[in-house]
Amino acid sequence: MKNLKILFLLPCLLLGLSSLSAQIAVGVRAGLGFNEWYVDAPTNSTTGSLYAGDFENYSSFVLAVPVEISLTESFAIQPELSFVKKGSTTTEDFGELAGVSLGEIETEYELTYISIPVLAKLKLGNETAGLGIFAGPSFAYATKGEGTFTSRDRPDPGQNGVSTIDLFEDEQVFSRSDVNVHAGLSPYVSVGNLNVFVDARYLFGLSDLEEEDDDVTISNRSVQLTAGILVDLF
Repeated sequence: MKNLKILFLLPCLLLGLSSLSAQIAVGVRAGLGFNEWYVDAPTNSTTGSLYAGDFENYSSFVLAVPVEISLTESFAIQPELSFVKKGSTTTEDFGELAGVSLGEIETEYELTYISIPVLAKLKLGNETAGLGIFAGPSFAYATKGEGTFTSRDRPDPGQNGVSTIDLFEDEQVFSRSDVNVHAGLSPYVSVGNLNVFVDARYLFGLSDLEEEDDDVTISNRSVQLTAGILVDLF
């Protein structure tokens, strides 16, 4: 019944917006996300080597469906439905003993999110070209999380190899929820009812992804570079 109410209210909302002379455009954008974890963990953390080493960039594909609701010629609200992977990589080097390498372990953390950004956009320009400046929050839920551990050059050959864990089932320390703030620029060109744009944005994570250890804080940081189209509906 609740879903039926939502399906009934959505067209009513769109009709209400159209009656207010709001222009609505729907489209798609796709590109790359450059993600990294910001980790604040003391050296004597009880989590041990789980967060050892320097965390590095993790690149992923970004796909989103934006809906631009232009309330005036220069101001719009843009909710989106996006699918993105975030995470980070780190390498722990065990050093040497008596001139013999003890090997290293490379760890890749990968979390798959469904995200809903709600952006306020200021549009500067004219009917054929312009620049969008936008900012707003996003609310994300991780549908999947994996940690992949790759051991190399260990003294015991049996210690080398690849293993994978479920970050939500096996570790049970990671939060599925993630809140971010988006800010960015979007130059665009309009041809009839078709708008072609490039989107460059920075995502600042507000959520602590690590739920178990109060001394450890992990948050997402991302840069997304995408391109897409918007088609005016009315």
